[in-house]
Amino acid sequence: MTSLFRCWKTNVVIAALLITAGTAVAQDLETKKSFEGVLEVQVQNTERVQLYTFSLKNGRIRVEPSDVSDAAQVILIDHAAKRTYVLLPASEQYVEITNVGEVARGQTGLQKSELTDELHGYTCDQFLIKSSQADIEIWATKELGASGTLLTSVNAQSLDVPAWQTELFSMGYFPMKVIMRDVSGYDAGKFEVNTVQKKALGDHLFRIPMGYEKVEKDVLELKQAAPKKKRTR
Repeated sequence: MTSLFRCWKTNVVIAALLITAGTAVAQDLETKKSFEGVLEVQVQNTERVQLYTFSLKNGRIRVEPSDVSDAAQVILIDHAAKRTYVLLPASEQYVEITNVGEVARGQTGLQKSELTDELHGYTCDQFLIKSSQADIEIWATKELGASGTLLTSVNAQSLDVPAWQTELFSMGYFPMKVIMRDVSGYDAGKFEVNTVQKKALGDHLFRIPMGYEKVEKDVLELKQAAPKKKRTR
């Protein structure tokens, strides 16, 4: 996603490959109570606003942009299997990524405050991260029942997972609002859930489509994937 939270690409949000951790028992419990439905998410920086659809079912998440282009990515996250798949529909290809494991809690700069708020009918806890480069304010809920994601795009040069995200998601949180402020206190970027709609979703949304070719992550460096030529009989 062009220029979105540029300073986050390597160490904050956009670079992330979203993860889960926890024990197998905890994952099973989370899956059984997981929210099923669709979220509309808005990602904003100083240059543009972009909308994404987040589909959730049984601990799986599908992320796709509202604006479709030849460079568009569809991201499939399977927390139980600890896998992330990046689909490239224009070229009928996909990249598979293994999610990372746990990190030691309390060592990432992620601090939970005493404040709570209700967003779209879900109780959210406030988390704060303070650094010399930026401050991050996070409102996240456990009531969606699946570990969350901030991922909206992936490139081959930004595959490291920020440790604070790993810690947040390993606790079973889904982010409803994330605000980044620069050293002057100016809002430099925002990730926010606009709407929440409960609905039944087909399993096919969370699978790799038939006919897609598995490729290496270097393909993600291409700015635009060339569509496959249609086969002729």
